[in-house]
Amino acid sequence: MAVKEVVTKVCSCDLCKNTVQDETHLTNLKIPVKFLTEQTEGRACEPYFINKSFDLCELCLDKVTVVLGQGAQGYNDYWLRYKS
Repeated sequence: MAVKEVVTKVCSCDLCKNTVQDETHLTNLKIPVKFLTEQTEGRACEPYFINKSFDLCELCLDKVTVVLGQGAQGYNDYWLRYKS
């Protein structure tokens, strides 16, 4: 009797942890993360930024997009999506 092994890959968003149908429903994006603790001991420190790569679902991708832009041929304008 032959044994057949089936591997099921579960794809989920790194931020909200919701599962998606497959990898094509995730976007890999490197975004800046503001850390409030050091990475070795977890003690509080001066805030610092690290660029981290995330697999994001469409909803989370929309939430982390805070700068919008438009233009052509190197002449671009940028602005914050959410104005205070």
